[in-house]
Amino acid sequence: MTGFGFDPKGAVAHLRKADPALAEVIGAVGPFAMQLKVSRSLFGALAEAIVYQQLSN
Repeated sequence: MTGFGFDPKGAVAHLRKADPALAEVIGAVGPFAMQLKVSRSLFGALAEAIVYQQLSN
């Protein structure tokens, strides 16, 4: 998403620092590789996520 200030490296660093057990998992899995989908609005992204969750059952 653009414009929402998500920093993957900062998020991973925070998680490593906050939880030693999770830091081990992150180390075993490797670097963050998720490709974030661009969205024009936060509301649109949230609505899409909710709809997908409802349809996935």
